[in-house]
Amino acid sequence: MALLTLYPLLSMLQEMFLVHNGIEKTLIGQKKGTFTLFHWNKLFRKGEWSTINFWQPFFNSLWLGLGSAVTGILLGGIVAWLMARTNMRFKKTIGTLFLFPYLMPAWTMALYWLNLNQNSQVGSGVVGLLEGLFGICMPEWFVYGLFPCIMVNGLHFAPFAYILIGGILQNMDATLEESATILKATRFKIVTRITLPIIMPAVLSTFLLIFSSGFASYTVPIFLGGAVRFFTLSSKMKALFNAGYAGQAYIIGSTVILMGAIILYINQRFTGKRRSFTTVTGKSGQISFVNLKKANLPISLTLMAFVSFFSIVPLVVFALQTLLMNAGIYEINNLTLDFWIGRGESAYRNGMVGGILFNKTIWNALKNSLLLAVCAAAFAGTSGLFIGYSVVRHRGTKLARFVESMAFFPYLIPSIAFATIYLAISSSDAFNVLYNSFFLLVIVAGVKYLPFASRGGINSMLQISEEIEEAALVIGVPWYKRLFRILLPIQKTSIMSGYLLPVITCMREVDLFTLLVPNAHFLLTTLLLEFNQTGYDQYANAVTLMVIVIVLAINLLSEKLTGASVAKGIDGGAPIKRK
Repeated sequence: MALLTLYPLLSMLQEMFLVHNGIEKTLIGQKKGTFTLFHWNKLFRKGEWSTINFWQPFFNSLWLGLGSAVTGILLGGIVAWLMARTNMRFKKTIGTLFLFPYLMPAWTMALYWLNLNQNSQVGSGVVGLLEGLFGICMPEWFVYGLFPCIMVNGLHFAPFAYILIGGILQNMDATLEESATILKATRFKIVTRITLPIIMPAVLSTFLLIFSSGFASYTVPIFLGGAVRFFTLSSKMKALFNAGYAGQAYIIGSTVILMGAIILYINQRFTGKRRSFTTVTGKSGQISFVNLKKANLPISLTLMAFVSFFSIVPLVVFALQTLLMNAGIYEINNLTLDFWIGRGESAYRNGMVGGILFNKTIWNALKNSLLLAVCAAAFAGTSGLFIGYSVVRHRGTKLARFVESMAFFPYLIPSIAFATIYLAISSSDAFNVLYNSFFLLVIVAGVKYLPFASRGGINSMLQISEEIEEAALVIGVPWYKRLFRILLPIQKTSIMSGYLLPVITCMREVDLFTLLVPNAHFLLTTLLLEFNQTGYDQYANAVTLMVIVIVLAINLLSEKLTGASVAKGIDGGAPIKRK
């Protein structure tokens, strides 16, 4: 764990003070590997370069994180309250559909936003659905820049807030609020003095986690910020790498990591003080639902339409975009299947040799993505199983605490910053054999997803008493046989999730691989980014649709195999009896 986490991090920190090949070597006038403070002076010295390449992206990232957190909590919190504390109708359907934006990658929502709102007056001039069907041209600030990035990230993380806040609301004893009602407290006072204090720890944790993700966001600003040169720290870091300023890019990467560590520290400090606050006790409790009365049906239908607009409609829009011969012209005579099954002249006319289903580049990218996902899941899942077994069996020792902490450490680092760490080590002379290799991608993905697998392994092993192994210990059965013949069959359901979750995450990942792939056509997600940046909108939408279908299929498979579903956690199961 020290080799896979601490050593790469130290290597990246070292790269911030060294001369690199290319333009840096020319500007500094020293050979590669020489110690220098040029990168720090260039990036932070007062002037236009510092403003454009650090401070503007920094504040853009700051506002993006804050806006995403506020938007996600407002949307998720409102839906959670309606689902857990009211007699709203269609709860099961709404609960399932509301989780779709979280299951889908954030960049799919960004592409959906573009398909809807881009128009002939801004950006590339491609006509979107609103202009093509209704003649509505949205202003540039609505299509590109900070506002759409906040909205897309907020919509993507709203289900996350819904899950965390809704779980507490559902477990909260309604007698607390009913007692206040008997004492003639106003609804406003009940919400501010009882409900909000109870859910505040979950709200704060959700705010910090969404802020951290929004601050380090890369793909959403790439999709929605390029036309107006809206950069965050993550997108600026990639731009500096491409321009040859690796030292300054490493500094920005360390800044993103530092911000993640600060967020975690704040979260631990504030939530740690509230851990004794309980909502479930041994006394009898009940859940009473607020009667929406005549507003029930309008609110239910409005929320159903809203969640459908950001869960089902995107799939329809992506499919429609792949059928347009010329992007932005929504007419029957402009529909074609050439982008899917085109061959010969039609394919050449559309700019590729063969449609999606007959294109070797697409199939190779799909094969590489699936192979990478399986290898990374095998690495993370098996390591997580071993870590869980060894940590639990030696719980309380310094070595067990160190291994457990190091296994969780990659979770604290944003994906693109984590990729930067391994880019630094693979660029060094000692490990240059890893540079641009598939093996490097497997290691990076496996280590990055290890926190999920290790926590699953530890939690599953904590549930098993040591006495189950005693009979095998008496007759001298080795540890690996005890693990695979006794413990694994007992906890196979929870352990399986440690393998399936990395597969889902890896299939939709862009940030982690964009700096490390041998070429942009290597994986489906990086190929999609290339299509989007080069103007192949139909192919970008087709690949997006493929990724979404694969991710949803794997998620459905994981639910069938493990029997777990996040959709069932907040009144998503049995119908609610109205009071």
